[in-house]
This record gives sequence, structure tokens and C-alpha cells, in this order.
Amino acid sequence: MFIGIVFLFFILIGFVDLVLLIFMAHGGFGVWFLILSQLASLAVGVYHFRKMDANLLFFIDSELQKNIPIVNELWEEAILFTAVILLLIPGILSDLLGYFGLFPFFRNIFVNQLELFRKYF
Repeated sequence: MFIGIVFLFFILIGFVDLVLLIFMAHGGFGVWFLILSQLASLAVGVYHFRKMDANLLFFIDSELQKNIPIVNELWEEAILFTAVILLLIPGILSDLLGYFGLFPFFRNIFVNQLELFRKYF
């Protein structure tokens, strides 16, 4: 269930990014600015991806299916992993969300919001 939600999130972000890139390419930003910004985000994403453990999301999914509570440090690592994946996806919105996920301050905010969400659902 958790992996399916994450997969659906990535598809939705990719679609929104595609629409934003089309509008920005026709606007005043220019194609070269978009290409360079996407290459820079890709470089940051690849650098961080090499240090990540890809089995983390599957571990969290199996723990959630067993109704075992997840500690906040694992949620922060999952958010960091998701942020790195978002940096690898070309697009403006995914890059912004990815950069927010790299900073511990914003990861803490995401974890707190996730805890509130889990209380109600």
C-alpha cells in the first residue's frame, strides 16, 4: 500500500512537472536555463543517491503492513530518499520538493505532518 502511494505520487509529480516545463520553455526562461538547472539537480541527486539504501521503502512498507510503528529517524531517511528520487526526475516542482527534502528543518516539518496524518487515518 505504501509503495503504491509513493509510486502514484511520483507519477503525479512527473505529470505536473511536464506541464510546467512546457509552459516555462515557451515563456521567458529559455531552454538553456532549463537544461542547465535540470543537469545541476540531476548531479546533486546522483551524488546523494549513491549514498542511499534503496531497500528502506520496502522495509517501511512491510513494517506498516504488520502495524508496527515506525520511528521518526526512519521516516526522515524515507523522506530523504524520496527527495533524492525527486531530484533525479526532470522538472521544476520535483526539484523544489527534492531540495526541501535535503534540509533537516524541512524533513522535520514533513515528519510532523506525517504524524498528524497518521493519527487521523
